[in-house]
Amino acid sequence: MAYTLRQDLSYCLIDGRAIFLDIESDRYFRLGPALEAAFLRHVSGAPIDAAPLETLVQRRILTTATADEPRTDAQCPTPSRSVLELHTKAQTRGISALIEVAATVIRTRRHLRTRSLKAIVSALDQRLTQCARRTPRSEHDEARLLDEAGAFVGARLHVPIETCCLLDSLAMAHFLARRGFATNIVFGVIDDPFSAHCWVQAGDLVLNDTVGNATSYTPIRVL
Repeated sequence: MAYTLRQDLSYCLIDGRAIFLDIESDRYFRLGPALEAAFLRHVSGAPIDAAPLETLVQRRILTTATADEPRTDAQCPTPSRSVLELHTKAQTRGISALIEVAATVIRTRRHLRTRSLKAIVSALDQRLTQCARRTPRSEHDEARLLDEAGAFVGARLHVPIETCCLLDSLAMAHFLARRGFATNIVFGVIDDPFSAHCWVQAGDLVLNDTVGNATSYTPIRVL
């Protein structure tokens, strides 16, 4: 019988250690040394004993692989450019853009307080799949994306709600989706001390963070 990582679970390796993100329960965690070693053997294709395999299944790390539900892990290239570091970073669109961004941030904050992260992510993913563009396909598309992302960043500065990477990334993704752009949200982690972060990205272009900060995190999941 074949086993695979549970759909809502993702992981990354930092210095040979596995860190997991569970979208369903909205938490990051690690395994104990023995169970982690068994998991790493499994994902490398090496056989593992029945006892640790059973524990990994009971802990809902692994699940039975089925052809009906293949994993579809998104990927993003390493960031090399950032809207925040380009000349378009703080455009002003007027009161209409400010109202739209404020409403989007407020609505997103309410969803984060009343809904599970899995439900929020699923709803966003459905919306993004309806967009015609996954990444900019021409100079005109990219110029418009830069313009719209810059407008969001500029308006967000005037919204009197404390900034938060998850809140702002979800809000920006919805803002851009209304304009036909399906972006990615990248979750990343740093170890020792542990820190988690996320940002919006389109191709190699970071839309709401700097290149240096984004690349200091190891990606653990891409939406």
